[in-house]
Amino acid sequence: TDGGWQIGLDDRILRTQQTQTVFVCPSEPLAHAICLEWQMQSSALRPFTMPLTTLAMTAQEEPRSSFEELLLQTLNGENLCYRVTKPVALRDIQETTWDPLLDFFHRQWGIKLPLSQGMFDFKIPEEVVNQTKEKLDQLDHHTMCALFHLAKTTKSLVIPVALLYRELDIPQAVAASLLEENYLKSQWG
Repeated sequence: TDGGWQIGLDDRILRTQQTQTVFVCPSEPLAHAICLEWQMQSSALRPFTMPLTTLAMTAQEEPRSSFEELLLQTLNGENLCYRVTKPVALRDIQETTWDPLLDFFHRQWGIKLPLSQGMFDFKIPEEVVNQTKEKLDQLDHHTMCALFHLAKTTKSLVIPVALLYRELDIPQAVAASLLEENYLKSQWG
């Protein structure tokens, strides 16, 4: 189609799950990858094995504003902004792992996020929220959808942005998002 690629399944065109509208994939490589997900299905569909289908359909069905709103809300809970004072070893790991990511976010988007040593009464300044909104407005709808799902998983907007610009790979992003949990496991098992 003019707006992208449709996917044929046997004698039917793939439709979205919620609204049953014709599914239109925004790029040919993504359409091929989604076709592969469908080819891997057996007699029963296993949606958990179809992440690209799920993301692309969500992007088509959900309004852009909902992703943006939720991404901006993620800022006030930005995992990388919350720092411990003790134990010192954890604080040091946070600094060596998270500070370079916050620095990258600042260099890439021109936004400096404040740090907090407490979870209560911490609020990102409105100016920072507006700057972030301006950057999000520059992204296409599918990228916003992917950032939203990554932010929900990592409890961070910084980590998905670092992935987007290839500052991090997937294993590094997972390690950064699970930093405190992995530290506690190393101490207590």
